[in-house]
Amino acid sequence: NDLAIKYYDDLLIATKDENLIADAYLSKGMIYFNSSKTNEAIVEFLFVVNNYQHTIYFKEAISGLQAAYSSLAQIDKYLAVIESLPSVSISRAEQDSLTYNAAFMKFSELEYKVAKKAFDKYLLTFENGIFVNDATYYNAMSAVKINDSIAAITLYEKVVELGVKSHQETAMLFLARESYSRNDFVNSNKHYNTLLEYASSNSIKREVVIRLMTGNEMIDNKVAFKFAKQVVEFDKTDNWLLSKAYVIIARNEFENGNYAKSKVTFKQVVGLSDYDEGAEAKYYLAYLTYLDENLTLAEQMIFELAEKYSSDYFIAKAFILLADIYVAQENNFQAKATLESIIENHDGDDLVNLARKKWEQIVEKEKVVTPEVEEEFYIDISEDEIVYEEEVLDEIDEDYIVEIPDSLKVESDSLEIKILEDEEIE
Repeated sequence: NDLAIKYYDDLLIATKDENLIADAYLSKGMIYFNSSKTNEAIVEFLFVVNNYQHTIYFKEAISGLQAAYSSLAQIDKYLAVIESLPSVSISRAEQDSLTYNAAFMKFSELEYKVAKKAFDKYLLTFENGIFVNDATYYNAMSAVKINDSIAAITLYEKVVELGVKSHQETAMLFLARESYSRNDFVNSNKHYNTLLEYASSNSIKREVVIRLMTGNEMIDNKVAFKFAKQVVEFDKTDNWLLSKAYVIIARNEFENGNYAKSKVTFKQVVGLSDYDEGAEAKYYLAYLTYLDENLTLAEQMIFELAEKYSSDYFIAKAFILLADIYVAQENNFQAKATLESIIENHDGDDLVNLARKKWEQIVEKEKVVTPEVEEEFYIDISEDEIVYEEEVLDEIDEDYIVEIPDSLKVESDSLEIKILEDEEIE
Protein backbone atom coordinates (compact mmCIF):
# COMPACT_ATOMS: atom_id res chain seq x y z
CA ASN A 1 0.00 0.00 0.00
CA ASP A 2 2.80 2.40 0.79
CA LEU A 3 4.32 1.73 -2.63
CA ALA A 4 0.96 2.39 -4.33
CA ILE A 5 0.65 5.67 -2.46
CA LYS A 6 4.15 6.62 -3.69
CA TYR A 7 3.22 5.87 -7.31
CA TYR A 8 0.09 8.03 -7.01
CA ASP A 9 2.11 10.85 -5.46
CA ASP A 10 4.60 10.61 -8.33
CA LEU A 11 1.71 10.72 -10.81
CA LEU A 12 0.29 13.84 -9.17
CA ILE A 13 3.66 15.55 -9.57
CA ALA A 14 4.02 14.48 -13.19
CA THR A 15 0.54 15.18 -14.60
CA LYS A 16 -1.78 18.11 -14.96
CA ASP A 17 -4.72 16.09 -16.29
CA GLU A 18 -7.72 16.80 -14.01
CA ASN A 19 -9.21 13.35 -14.46
CA LEU A 20 -5.91 11.68 -13.61
CA ILE A 21 -5.45 13.95 -10.62
CA ALA A 22 -9.01 13.31 -9.37
CA ASP A 23 -8.57 9.58 -9.92
CA ALA A 24 -5.24 9.60 -8.06
CA TYR A 25 -6.71 11.37 -5.02
CA LEU A 26 -9.74 9.09 -5.02
CA SER A 27 -7.54 6.00 -5.28
CA LYS A 28 -5.32 7.16 -2.44
CA GLY A 29 -8.47 7.73 -0.35
CA MET A 30 -9.66 4.17 -1.00
CA ILE A 31 -6.25 2.75 -0.08
CA TYR A 32 -6.27 4.64 3.22
CA PHE A 33 -9.87 3.66 3.95
CA ASN A 34 -9.21 -0.05 3.32
CA SER A 35 -6.16 0.21 5.57
CA SER A 36 -8.34 1.61 8.39
CA LYS A 37 -6.69 5.02 8.05
CA THR A 38 -10.09 6.66 7.89
CA ASN A 39 -9.10 10.23 8.68
CA GLU A 40 -6.43 10.21 5.94
CA ALA A 41 -9.03 8.80 3.53
CA ILE A 42 -11.45 11.62 4.38
CA VAL A 43 -8.80 14.20 3.47
CA GLU A 44 -8.35 12.64 0.02
CA PHE A 45 -12.10 12.31 -0.64
CA LEU A 46 -12.75 15.90 0.44
CA PHE A 47 -10.06 17.15 -1.97
CA VAL A 48 -11.90 15.55 -4.88
CA VAL A 49 -15.33 16.76 -3.68
CA ASN A 50 -14.18 20.34 -3.24
CA ASN A 51 -12.04 20.65 -6.38
CA TYR A 52 -13.24 18.22 -9.05
CA GLN A 53 -17.05 18.33 -8.92
CA HIS A 54 -17.24 18.31 -12.71
CA THR A 55 -15.36 15.00 -13.06
CA ILE A 56 -16.73 11.48 -13.06
CA TYR A 57 -14.90 10.86 -9.78
CA PHE A 58 -16.96 13.36 -7.81
CA LYS A 59 -19.85 10.98 -6.99
CA GLU A 60 -17.39 8.25 -6.05
CA ALA A 61 -15.68 10.66 -3.69
CA ILE A 62 -19.09 11.49 -2.17
CA SER A 63 -19.72 7.76 -1.63
CA GLY A 64 -16.25 7.38 -0.12
CA LEU A 65 -16.94 10.24 2.30
CA GLN A 66 -20.23 8.65 3.32
CA ALA A 67 -18.54 5.33 4.02
CA ALA A 68 -15.66 6.96 5.89
CA TYR A 69 -17.83 9.17 8.09
CA SER A 70 -20.23 6.29 8.68
CA SER A 71 -17.37 4.10 9.87
CA LEU A 72 -16.53 6.78 12.43
CA ALA A 73 -20.22 7.23 13.34
CA GLN A 74 -19.83 10.89 12.31
CA ILE A 75 -22.52 10.96 9.68
CA ASP A 76 -23.51 14.45 10.83
CA LYS A 77 -20.20 15.74 9.44
CA TYR A 78 -20.93 14.05 6.14
CA LEU A 79 -24.36 15.70 6.03
CA ALA A 80 -22.74 19.06 6.74
CA VAL A 81 -20.49 18.57 3.69
CA ILE A 82 -23.47 17.64 1.52
CA GLU A 83 -25.41 20.72 2.65
CA SER A 84 -22.49 22.92 1.60
CA LEU A 85 -22.60 21.58 -1.95
CA PRO A 86 -25.18 23.37 -4.13
CA SER A 87 -25.09 20.64 -6.72
CA VAL A 88 -25.98 17.88 -4.28
CA SER A 89 -29.11 17.47 -2.22
CA ILE A 90 -30.19 14.75 0.18
CA SER A 91 -33.70 14.13 1.45
CA ARG A 92 -34.71 14.00 5.10
CA ALA A 93 -35.47 10.32 4.74
CA GLU A 94 -31.99 9.67 3.34
CA GLN A 95 -30.43 11.59 6.21
CA ASP A 96 -32.53 9.53 8.64
CA SER A 97 -31.38 6.30 7.04
CA LEU A 98 -27.72 7.29 6.85
CA THR A 99 -27.59 8.40 10.47
CA TYR A 100 -29.23 5.23 11.76
CA ASN A 101 -27.09 2.93 9.60
CA ALA A 102 -23.92 4.61 10.80
CA ALA A 103 -24.91 3.94 14.42
CA PHE A 104 -25.99 0.38 13.72
CA MET A 105 -22.71 -0.30 11.91
CA LYS A 106 -20.78 0.49 15.11
CA PHE A 107 -23.18 -1.66 17.13
CA SER A 108 -22.56 -4.56 14.73
CA GLU A 109 -18.82 -4.05 15.12
CA LEU A 110 -19.27 -4.34 18.92
CA GLU A 111 -18.10 -0.76 19.42
CA TYR A 112 -20.86 -0.11 21.91
CA LYS A 113 -19.56 3.16 23.33
CA VAL A 114 -19.37 4.74 19.86
CA ALA A 115 -22.70 3.17 18.91
CA LYS A 116 -24.34 4.62 22.03
CA LYS A 117 -23.26 8.14 21.10
CA ALA A 118 -24.39 7.65 17.50
CA PHE A 119 -27.82 6.31 18.52
CA ASP A 120 -28.20 9.21 20.96
CA LYS A 121 -27.55 11.65 18.09
CA TYR A 122 -30.02 9.86 15.86
CA LEU A 123 -32.79 9.87 18.49
CA LEU A 124 -32.14 13.53 19.23
CA THR A 125 -32.14 14.56 15.54
CA PHE A 126 -34.97 12.32 14.34
CA GLU A 127 -37.49 12.16 17.19
CA ASN A 128 -40.10 10.65 14.87
CA GLY A 129 -37.60 9.01 12.55
CA ILE A 130 -38.08 5.91 10.46
CA PHE A 131 -35.80 3.85 12.70
CA VAL A 132 -36.80 5.18 16.14
CA ASN A 133 -37.99 1.79 17.42
CA ASP A 134 -34.84 -0.06 16.39
CA ALA A 135 -32.55 2.79 17.39
CA THR A 136 -34.05 2.89 20.89
CA TYR A 137 -33.77 -0.89 21.24
CA TYR A 138 -30.14 -1.14 20.09
CA ASN A 139 -29.23 1.94 22.08
CA ALA A 140 -30.56 0.24 25.21
CA MET A 141 -28.49 -2.84 24.42
CA SER A 142 -25.42 -0.65 23.91
CA ALA A 143 -26.03 1.00 27.29
CA VAL A 144 -26.12 -2.42 28.96
CA LYS A 145 -22.85 -3.40 27.27
CA ILE A 146 -21.05 -0.32 28.61
CA ASN A 147 -22.63 -0.74 32.08
CA ASP A 148 -24.66 2.45 31.87
CA SER A 149 -27.57 1.02 33.85
CA ILE A 150 -29.38 4.35 34.31
CA ALA A 151 -29.51 4.93 30.55
CA ALA A 152 -30.41 1.27 29.95
CA ILE A 153 -33.40 1.47 32.31
CA THR A 154 -34.68 4.66 30.67
CA LEU A 155 -34.23 3.27 27.16
CA TYR A 156 -35.78 -0.13 27.89
CA GLU A 157 -38.76 1.58 29.52
CA LYS A 158 -39.12 3.50 26.25
CA VAL A 159 -38.89 0.21 24.33
CA VAL A 160 -41.76 -1.20 26.41
CA GLU A 161 -43.74 1.99 25.80
CA LEU A 162 -43.16 1.78 22.03
CA GLY A 163 -44.63 -1.72 22.15
CA VAL A 164 -42.73 -3.45 19.34
CA LYS A 165 -43.51 -7.10 20.07
CA SER A 166 -40.14 -8.48 18.99
CA HIS A 167 -38.40 -6.18 21.48
CA GLN A 168 -40.64 -6.77 24.51
CA GLU A 169 -39.10 -9.91 25.98
CA THR A 170 -35.56 -8.51 26.12
CA ALA A 171 -36.74 -5.18 27.51
CA MET A 172 -39.01 -6.62 30.20
CA LEU A 173 -36.48 -9.25 31.21
CA PHE A 174 -33.84 -6.58 31.74
CA LEU A 175 -36.20 -4.30 33.69
CA ALA A 176 -37.49 -7.19 35.80
CA ARG A 177 -34.00 -8.41 36.69
CA GLU A 178 -32.74 -4.91 37.38
CA SER A 179 -35.64 -4.18 39.74
CA TYR A 180 -35.29 -7.56 41.45
CA SER A 181 -31.55 -7.02 42.04
CA ARG A 182 -32.40 -3.76 43.85
CA ASN A 183 -35.11 -5.49 45.93
CA ASP A 184 -37.69 -3.34 44.16
CA PHE A 185 -40.18 -6.19 44.12
CA VAL A 186 -43.18 -4.04 43.23
CA ASN A 187 -41.66 -3.20 39.85
CA SER A 188 -40.00 -6.58 39.32
CA ASN A 189 -43.36 -8.28 39.93
CA LYS A 190 -44.99 -5.94 37.40
CA HIS A 191 -42.46 -6.74 34.69
CA TYR A 192 -42.32 -10.47 35.43
CA ASN A 193 -46.11 -10.67 35.30
CA THR A 194 -46.10 -9.06 31.85
CA LEU A 195 -43.22 -11.30 30.81
CA LEU A 196 -45.41 -14.36 31.33
CA GLU A 197 -47.00 -13.50 27.98
CA TYR A 198 -43.73 -13.05 26.09
CA ALA A 199 -41.41 -15.70 27.60
CA SER A 200 -40.04 -17.67 24.67
CA SER A 201 -38.08 -20.40 26.46
CA ASN A 202 -38.59 -22.78 29.36
CA SER A 203 -35.64 -21.29 31.21
CA ILE A 204 -37.20 -17.82 31.13
CA LYS A 205 -40.62 -19.19 32.11
CA ARG A 206 -38.96 -20.97 35.03
CA GLU A 207 -37.22 -17.75 36.09
CA VAL A 208 -40.50 -15.85 35.89
CA VAL A 209 -42.35 -18.33 38.13
CA ILE A 210 -39.55 -18.48 40.71
CA ARG A 211 -39.13 -14.70 40.86
CA LEU A 212 -42.87 -14.12 41.14
CA MET A 213 -42.92 -16.56 44.06
CA THR A 214 -40.03 -14.94 45.93
CA GLY A 215 -40.89 -11.39 44.84
CA ASN A 216 -44.40 -11.68 46.29
CA GLU A 217 -43.33 -13.48 49.47
CA MET A 218 -43.44 -10.34 51.60
CA ILE A 219 -46.01 -8.48 49.49
CA ASP A 220 -48.87 -10.85 48.69
CA ASN A 221 -48.79 -14.27 50.33
CA LYS A 222 -51.66 -15.56 48.19
CA VAL A 223 -49.81 -14.80 44.95
CA ALA A 224 -46.59 -16.24 46.38
CA PHE A 225 -48.53 -19.39 47.36
CA LYS A 226 -49.91 -19.68 43.82
CA PHE A 227 -46.45 -19.69 42.25
CA ALA A 228 -44.93 -21.81 45.03
CA LYS A 229 -47.30 -24.60 44.08
CA GLN A 230 -45.97 -24.35 40.51
CA VAL A 231 -42.37 -24.44 41.71
CA VAL A 232 -42.78 -27.74 43.58
CA GLU A 233 -44.04 -29.27 40.32
CA PHE A 234 -40.81 -28.43 38.44
CA ASP A 235 -38.93 -31.43 37.07
CA LYS A 236 -35.62 -30.29 38.53
CA THR A 237 -35.27 -28.32 41.74
CA ASP A 238 -32.59 -28.02 44.39
CA ASN A 239 -33.26 -28.32 48.11
CA TRP A 240 -33.08 -24.57 48.69
CA LEU A 241 -35.72 -23.83 46.06
CA LEU A 242 -37.97 -26.61 47.32
CA SER A 243 -37.60 -25.49 50.94
CA LYS A 244 -38.43 -21.90 49.94
CA ALA A 245 -41.54 -23.03 48.05
CA TYR A 246 -42.71 -25.36 50.81
CA VAL A 247 -42.22 -22.80 53.58
CA ILE A 248 -44.39 -20.33 51.63
CA ILE A 249 -47.03 -23.05 51.20
CA ALA A 250 -46.84 -23.95 54.90
CA ARG A 251 -47.22 -20.31 55.94
CA ASN A 252 -50.34 -20.02 53.82
CA GLU A 253 -51.79 -23.17 55.37
CA PHE A 254 -50.97 -21.88 58.87
CA GLU A 255 -52.51 -18.45 58.24
CA ASN A 256 -55.68 -20.11 56.96
CA GLY A 257 -55.96 -22.12 60.18
CA ASN A 258 -55.08 -25.47 58.62
CA TYR A 259 -52.63 -26.32 61.40
CA ALA A 260 -52.49 -30.06 60.81
CA LYS A 261 -51.63 -29.62 57.13
CA SER A 262 -49.11 -26.87 57.84
CA LYS A 263 -47.37 -29.10 60.40
CA VAL A 264 -46.81 -31.76 57.73
CA THR A 265 -45.44 -29.18 55.29
CA PHE A 266 -43.19 -27.55 57.90
CA LYS A 267 -41.73 -30.98 58.64
CA GLN A 268 -40.86 -31.29 54.94
CA VAL A 269 -38.99 -28.00 55.12
CA VAL A 270 -37.02 -29.10 58.19
CA GLY A 271 -35.94 -32.17 56.26
CA LEU A 272 -34.78 -30.06 53.30
CA SER A 273 -33.08 -27.04 54.82
CA ASP A 274 -30.34 -26.30 57.34
CA TYR A 275 -30.74 -22.58 56.74
CA ASP A 276 -33.31 -19.84 57.42
CA GLU A 277 -36.20 -21.76 55.87
CA GLY A 278 -35.47 -24.74 58.11
CA ALA A 279 -35.17 -22.49 61.17
CA GLU A 280 -38.53 -20.88 60.41
CA ALA A 281 -40.17 -24.27 59.94
CA LYS A 282 -38.70 -25.55 63.23
CA TYR A 283 -40.01 -22.48 65.03
CA TYR A 284 -43.54 -23.00 63.72
CA LEU A 285 -43.42 -26.67 64.71
CA ALA A 286 -42.40 -25.64 68.23
CA TYR A 287 -45.18 -23.05 68.30
CA LEU A 288 -47.79 -25.56 67.14
CA THR A 289 -46.58 -27.94 69.85
CA TYR A 290 -46.94 -25.11 72.39
CA LEU A 291 -50.51 -24.55 71.21
CA ASP A 292 -51.14 -28.26 71.82
CA GLU A 293 -50.00 -27.57 75.43
CA ASN A 294 -47.11 -30.01 75.18
CA LEU A 295 -44.78 -27.56 76.87
CA THR A 296 -41.92 -29.95 77.58
CA LEU A 297 -41.67 -31.07 73.95
CA ALA A 298 -41.99 -27.48 72.70
CA GLU A 299 -39.13 -26.45 75.00
CA GLN A 300 -37.01 -29.32 73.69
CA MET A 301 -37.70 -28.31 70.08
CA ILE A 302 -36.63 -24.73 70.78
CA PHE A 303 -33.26 -25.87 72.10
CA GLU A 304 -32.88 -28.12 69.05
CA LEU A 305 -33.52 -25.09 66.83
CA ALA A 306 -30.87 -23.04 68.63
CA GLU A 307 -28.35 -25.86 68.34
CA LYS A 308 -28.90 -26.73 64.66
CA TYR A 309 -29.60 -23.38 62.96
CA SER A 310 -27.78 -20.06 62.77
CA SER A 311 -30.75 -17.79 62.04
CA ASP A 312 -30.55 -15.03 64.66
CA TYR A 313 -34.10 -13.93 63.94
CA PHE A 314 -35.81 -17.27 64.46
CA ILE A 315 -33.58 -18.23 67.39
CA ALA A 316 -34.61 -14.99 69.12
CA LYS A 317 -38.24 -15.54 68.16
CA ALA A 318 -38.06 -19.09 69.53
CA PHE A 319 -36.64 -17.91 72.85
CA ILE A 320 -39.49 -15.43 73.21
CA LEU A 321 -41.77 -18.44 72.83
CA LEU A 322 -39.63 -20.22 75.43
CA ALA A 323 -40.32 -17.35 77.84
CA ASP A 324 -44.06 -17.91 77.29
CA ILE A 325 -43.53 -21.57 78.13
CA TYR A 326 -41.75 -20.64 81.37
CA VAL A 327 -44.60 -18.31 82.30
CA ALA A 328 -47.08 -21.13 81.69
CA GLN A 329 -44.93 -23.28 83.99
CA GLU A 330 -45.02 -20.48 86.61
CA ASN A 331 -41.27 -19.97 86.31
CA ASN A 332 -41.28 -16.19 86.02
CA PHE A 333 -37.65 -15.88 87.06
CA GLN A 334 -36.44 -17.97 84.12
CA ALA A 335 -38.89 -16.26 81.75
CA LYS A 336 -37.54 -12.81 82.66
CA ALA A 337 -33.93 -13.97 82.34
CA THR A 338 -34.65 -15.35 78.86
CA LEU A 339 -36.32 -12.12 77.73
CA GLU A 340 -33.52 -10.00 79.21
CA SER A 341 -30.99 -11.99 77.17
CA ILE A 342 -32.89 -11.16 73.97
CA ILE A 343 -33.23 -7.48 74.91
CA GLU A 344 -29.49 -7.19 75.55
CA ASN A 345 -28.13 -9.27 72.67
CA HIS A 346 -30.52 -9.25 69.69
CA ASP A 347 -30.18 -6.53 67.03
CA GLY A 348 -33.69 -6.53 65.54
CA ASP A 349 -35.92 -3.82 66.99
CA ASP A 350 -39.17 -5.70 66.38
CA LEU A 351 -38.22 -8.73 68.49
CA VAL A 352 -36.43 -6.63 71.11
CA ASN A 353 -39.57 -4.52 71.56
CA LEU A 354 -41.71 -7.65 71.78
CA ALA A 355 -39.37 -9.16 74.39
CA ARG A 356 -39.41 -5.94 76.41
CA LYS A 357 -43.21 -5.80 76.32
CA LYS A 358 -43.51 -9.38 77.58
CA TRP A 359 -40.92 -8.70 80.30
CA GLU A 360 -42.90 -5.67 81.49
CA GLN A 361 -46.11 -7.72 81.57
CA ILE A 362 -44.47 -10.28 83.84
CA VAL A 363 -43.15 -7.57 86.16
CA GLU A 364 -46.58 -5.90 86.35
CA LYS A 365 -48.23 -9.19 87.27
CA GLU A 366 -45.70 -9.74 90.03
CA LYS A 367 -46.52 -6.33 91.50
CA VAL A 368 -50.16 -7.26 92.01
CA VAL A 369 -50.45 -8.52 95.62
CA THR A 370 -53.67 -10.23 96.73
CA PRO A 371 -54.74 -8.70 100.12
CA GLU A 372 -54.72 -11.23 103.00
CA VAL A 373 -57.88 -11.58 105.16
CA GLU A 374 -57.07 -11.64 108.89
CA GLU A 375 -58.90 -14.36 110.80
CA GLU A 376 -60.88 -13.35 113.90
CA PHE A 377 -60.65 -15.71 116.87
CA TYR A 378 -63.47 -16.05 119.40
CA ILE A 379 -63.30 -17.67 122.87
CA ASP A 380 -66.60 -19.08 124.00
CA ILE A 381 -66.84 -18.69 127.77
CA SER A 382 -70.02 -19.56 129.65
CA GLU A 383 -71.40 -17.47 132.44
CA ASP A 384 -70.79 -20.26 134.88
CA GLU A 385 -67.07 -20.24 134.22
CA ILE A 386 -66.65 -16.61 135.35
CA VAL A 387 -65.55 -16.26 138.98
CA TYR A 388 -66.47 -12.95 140.55
CA GLU A 389 -64.60 -11.69 143.65
CA GLU A 390 -66.84 -10.56 146.48
CA GLU A 391 -66.57 -6.84 147.15
CA VAL A 392 -66.12 -5.86 150.81
CA LEU A 393 -68.12 -2.77 151.70
CA ASP A 394 -67.22 -0.69 154.75
CA GLU A 395 -69.97 0.86 156.85
CA ILE A 396 -70.19 4.65 156.66
CA ASP A 397 -70.03 6.67 159.91
CA GLU A 398 -72.57 9.39 159.50
CA ASP A 399 -71.09 11.45 162.43
CA TYR A 400 -67.58 11.53 161.00
CA ILE A 401 -66.24 15.12 160.61
CA VAL A 402 -63.67 15.91 157.95
CA GLU A 403 -61.01 18.25 159.27
CA ILE A 404 -59.90 21.16 157.12
CA PRO A 405 -56.18 21.07 156.39
CA ASP A 406 -53.98 23.80 157.88
CA SER A 407 -52.92 24.94 154.46
CA LEU A 408 -56.45 25.96 153.67
CA LYS A 409 -56.62 27.92 156.84
CA VAL A 410 -53.39 29.75 156.03
CA GLU A 411 -54.61 30.69 152.64
CA SER A 412 -57.80 32.02 154.11
CA ASP A 413 -55.87 34.15 156.59
CA SER A 414 -53.64 35.46 153.90
CA LEU A 415 -56.57 36.48 151.87
CA GLU A 416 -58.18 38.19 154.82
CA ILE A 417 -55.00 40.07 155.69
CA LYS A 418 -54.62 41.20 152.11
CA ILE A 419 -58.14 42.61 152.10
CA LEU A 420 -57.57 44.47 155.35
CA GLU A 421 -54.34 45.95 154.08
CA ASP A 422 -56.06 47.24 151.04
CA GLU A 423 -58.77 48.88 153.10
CA GLU A 424 -56.23 50.61 155.29
CA ILE A 425 -54.41 52.03 152.29
CA GLU A 426 -57.57 53.62 151.09
